[in-house]
Amino acid sequence: MVDRSVYRVDPDAVRARRKAAVDARGFWTERLEDGMARVEATSTAERAIAISRRVDALARAVCKDDGRTLAARKSDAHFCLVMGVAWECQCGSDDCDAPTVADDDGPSARAVPGTGSSMTLHVICDLETVAGDGETPCFLDGYGVISPAHLEELISEPGVRVAPIGHSDDPLAPHSPGDPYRPSTALDTVVRARSLYCDVAGCERPAWVCDIDHVHEYDHDHPAHGGQTCPGNTGSKCRLHHNLKTHTAFLDDQTVGRDGRIQSVIITPEGLTVAGPAFDGTDLFPALKDIQFTAPQNAPPAPDTATEPAPTRRRPRLADKHARRHTEREHNRRTRETGQQAQAADPANDELPPF
Repeated sequence: MVDRSVYRVDPDAVRARRKAAVDARGFWTERLEDGMARVEATSTAERAIAISRRVDALARAVCKDDGRTLAARKSDAHFCLVMGVAWECQCGSDDCDAPTVADDDGPSARAVPGTGSSMTLHVICDLETVAGDGETPCFLDGYGVISPAHLEELISEPGVRVAPIGHSDDPLAPHSPGDPYRPSTALDTVVRARSLYCDVAGCERPAWVCDIDHVHEYDHDHPAHGGQTCPGNTGSKCRLHHNLKTHTAFLDDQTVGRDGRIQSVIITPEGLTVAGPAFDGTDLFPALKDIQFTAPQNAPPAPDTATEPAPTRRRPRLADKHARRHTEREHNRRTRETGQQAQAADPANDELPPF
């Protein structure tokens, strides 16, 4: 929020600071004890993100029997990428199932597919800023707020593609054709641009490496009974928090305020309510709240493929779990709304703080 305010108040100073920072980029090494050394460099944010993702992808291209830690593999992967050395899993097994690529100069070496020079980065910005007519700050996924001057540099790079969304009055499709469970490309983009990060407060996983989650669970057998694929029922969650929500007693909820802002909460197994992030993409780009989607359509019920007699349970365990969560969400909403109404009616809340 501070960066957004500074970028809007004094864009000329931001441009000058940006130029000075780029000119000061550098590279150096530092001697450490025990025969070790540290390699450091400063670069533009987009280059740092590209390097980090490339190193991370290569470091994870090993089988489960590789004995190195992830941090150690990243160090080795960085060396292999810089020096052009083949990446190898160090499990020592001839039956290693890590990806392989043929090496013309020797035996097969381990490598991750797609380790070429291209890399996809996502920048959220207004069309006016893209055209050079606006001074609205932009957002680089994986980094944060950047200035319009920085955006100009990114757009000048070869291979950049500008993909406008929500620039017409026609409502967009919320899900993929023929599959109401899968968000459409438009909804996927809007949800990530709205969240910026994982929707759990304090989590800094970038939105474009998160999962798109149905807050109210989607009922595949009876779509009309489950959560819809729409802006108000989808959010961004990193894989850790997505699994916590799905497989444990953590409960999440999401509502749309009168101002169109998405409000999310997490209820812990102990009953503690944790509010979602106070800052999201609509603070930077209010027009995100104006993008309209058509009402989601319900898919036909899944075909009954059971060959055994129907169970004697009133409903399956998963349906019981979803029903319990729905009841808990409704109870929590009523409790929260009652507390907000009581607080608003208290005359003491109209007094100024005792400074």
